[in-house]
Amino acid sequence: MQPVSRCRRLTLRGTRLSKKGELAMNEIMMNSLLKMTLLFIVLIGLFTYMVVSMFVNARRRERESHYRNDFRKKLIEQWGSESAEKVIEMLKEESQDSEAIQLLKLAQDQGPSDPARRKEKLMLAGLVTTALGIGLCIGLQFIAIERIWTLGFIPLLVGIAILIHAFFFIHV
Repeated sequence: MQPVSRCRRLTLRGTRLSKKGELAMNEIMMNSLLKMTLLFIVLIGLFTYMVVSMFVNARRRERESHYRNDFRKKLIEQWGSESAEKVIEMLKEESQDSEAIQLLKLAQDQGPSDPARRKEKLMLAGLVTTALGIGLCIGLQFIAIERIWTLGFIPLLVGIAILIHAFFFIHV
């Protein structure tokens, strides 16, 4: 009987391999592993490129649309109803969707925002932010981490600052 250390290795099929055959098989496995790794890296790079390019294109289109609508809005605000009618005609010529035309008509009807409306909006924003801060203080008090409830003071104080600005610095 041979000692265990001198036993030859068996392949999956049960045939015995020599040292050279074993080295050749290891080399083949390393080559195929390298090829698979390279393939995965290329695929990951390809899909990453596709996602990033789609994101960048969507952002560009959104930005262009925003600039176009912002220009039209400023044109209406600056020149009044004459300009609004021209912009509506321009939209019809460009065959834009009816939602944009309805939004422009709505903006034309509302007119520029007056200080009373702005004060009302700021008061609402201040109240909501203050309520959020109070709710966070109460909700975070029940978490086991010591003094984490003090994080609720951040939105609380921001809300109070908005309310102070709305009450004392905006004159109707």
